[in-house]
Amino acid sequence: MTQDQGIVVAVDGSEESDRALRMACEMAKAFGQTLHVIAVVPPPPVYPTGTIPLVVEPPDVTEAFRKVLVRAQEEAAKSGIAKVEQHLLQGPVVDSIVQFLEDRKPMLGVLGARGLSAGARLFLGSVSDGVVHHAKCPILIARAPGL
Repeated sequence: MTQDQGIVVAVDGSEESDRALRMACEMAKAFGQTLHVIAVVPPPPVYPTGTIPLVVEPPDVTEAFRKVLVRAQEEAAKSGIAKVEQHLLQGPVVDSIVQFLEDRKPMLGVLGARGLSAGARLFLGSVSDGVVHHAKCPILIARAPGL
């Protein structure tokens, strides 16, 4: 695929992703780029219950992420972005974001970060950390002041 030259921002409805969206909007507007807003619906948790694993699908998860995308697109339009595209992905979050970036080849990817400690990242993982280490395009991490 050829260079898309858009800007990709991942959103999940959190304060950190809202910060990333604002930064991505500023960048897309400044450089006249398409803004690709992505949200990833993670796979449902699986709990071992003996011989048959129990898959627990929280209600309306996909719909909640659709609403996050709509809100993000509205915010981007308010900030004056001429072209915004929504993308709802499903799967492991880091893998899905990295694959999208690899397929699109944007000029920039933007993610929020919670500022987890090294120990928390070890046990909980970190989406921004995983994407930074595996993406093949520049990644901007939108951190809160003081992190």
